[in-house]
Amino acid sequence: MQTILFITGGSLSGSEHCLFRLLSVFDKDKTKLILLTHYQDYLLEYPVNVHTSYCTESYLKQRGLLEKAGRYLLPASSDSVCHAFFRKILTKHRPDLIYINSLTLSGDYNVFYASDIPVILHAHPLQAFLYAFDHDMLVSRLKAAKLVVSSSLAQAEVLGWLVAGIRPEVVYPPILMRELDPQSGSRTEIRAASGIPAHAFVWTMASVYFNYNKDPVRFVETGLMILERTNIPVHFLWIGGDPRGTAVQMAMNLAGKHGMAGHFTFTGMAGREKYIALLGASDACMLVSFEESFSIVSAEAIALGKPVLAFDCGGVREIIRKDNGLLVSAFSTEEYVKSALWMKENHYHYDSGTMRESVRAFDLDVQGSKWQNLLETI
Repeated sequence: MQTILFITGGSLSGSEHCLFRLLSVFDKDKTKLILLTHYQDYLLEYPVNVHTSYCTESYLKQRGLLEKAGRYLLPASSDSVCHAFFRKILTKHRPDLIYINSLTLSGDYNVFYASDIPVILHAHPLQAFLYAFDHDMLVSRLKAAKLVVSSSLAQAEVLGWLVAGIRPEVVYPPILMRELDPQSGSRTEIRAASGIPAHAFVWTMASVYFNYNKDPVRFVETGLMILERTNIPVHFLWIGGDPRGTAVQMAMNLAGKHGMAGHFTFTGMAGREKYIALLGASDACMLVSFEESFSIVSAEAIALGKPVLAFDCGGVREIIRKDNGLLVSAFSTEEYVKSALWMKENHYHYDSGTMRESVRAFDLDVQGSKWQNLLETI
């Protein structure tokens, strides 16, 4: 029995969706998975059945895992407490492999690197942490990890700059194309259920979190500029996040001042089925983010036959090309809006079959075998 300790930031992020897709490449009779994740003010530690489809907050509550999990209230600033906690986890589970997908808190992870247990350090969070950690700390962690995995070629370049000679294995977070059916569901009914106009051109963005990069205010500002320049009904939809948050309230207040609040919808957290349904019922996907290590929503939107508009930043250039979307080379809202207007007028020229094939390389059927080969080399 192989025990894998999987460490990730939160049970509401896309990380867990990718994790459970990857579980299908494991030998279910020989794999034990321990998930260590952050929930509210606690670290949770619990075993996960490898037959599980997803690990969301609703799933955890439904199965009673939040109550049964090892729950530890940890001061984020206390490295000594974290160090002791991590040692306890290693002693308790004796994992054969440690997979650090993202950091749960700013604790002392050196206990993992100092052990003889192979560590997969996924580079997905490291590019963002360029701003959070000093150079020596980041480089030391990269050097200590037994294996560094990158989620895009662009990210691999960053890692290569940080540590001379490092050659990260590029393995993409997989999408599951068999659950992304462009023909499923009634577009009209799906829109009506969420109060979205049936005949509007719908731009969609999806993100669990709001921050400087995934910014609702910038989303609304961009939408307002598009609305000013078109007579065609347009609607802007954001899937995910908490609509009660300050950022959304500021964004909707801005839309209201222009008399355009009715053109914007923030759904709040959506289950997987609703997310796919809403994305499939939209006309195009717009990313207003300035930084993307790899954009799962872009790959999934394209698989659903929706062209994607994004700034040319990081991993999206490995997904988006002329036959499935547009990349805006300048970090200019003006250029972005011009591209959005062009896409709106020309979106019928995109072929859904061609778009779907353009992202097949990111499907689990392709990436799963790469992950399996990666695990077998450790």
